Amino acid sequence: MSLLKILGFIPWVQLVKNAPRIIDMSYRLREELNRARENRSTVGEELSQVEERLDAIEDGLASQAEISSKLAEESAGLSRAVETLTFRVTALLWTALAALGFALYAALK
Repeated sequence: MSLLKILGFIPWVQLVKNAPRIIDMSYRLREELNRARENRSTVGEELSQVEERLDAIEDGLASQAEISSKLAEESAGLSRAVETLTFRVTALLWTALAALGFALYAALK
């Protein structure tokens, strides 16, 4: 097919008649595409901010877990200290009672 036959199939009258609408629609389409690109970059920025926040939250949770672990270790140490003190006070009381008993026995003899 020759180029002239191909050009003959194009409805030139309708094309020229609708040219202002076509141009207007092309401007609208370009504006819509620009807005979509801006939104995409905005969404990308928001996603990076959300990722940063999640990283901060994860770091905070890790430090809280470490602090909780240290507190649990300290609590276990305090519990052992209280048990030791309880044993020592009990032994001291028995020793004091025994000394009191010996003192009473010696006083009554």
